Amino acid sequence: MNKFIQRGLVAAGALALSVANAAVPTNVSTAITEGGTDGATVAGLVLVAMVGIWVFSLMRKGMRG
Repeated sequence: MNKFIQRGLVAAGALALSVANAAVPTNVSTAITEGGTDGATVAGLVLVAMVGIWVFSLMRKGMRG
């Protein structure tokens, strides 16, 4: 395929996705937003736990000498 056809297909796909998104009910959109917020919270807690484990590991290495 040449570049012109590829770009045309990408543009058509993007247009189709934007049209499909317009038909989503508001409660579904709200649920997706809340899910993203929950995901960010979980990711933050995992990051804090990983940093805590890393700090604990450094403390143990320091105690050994």
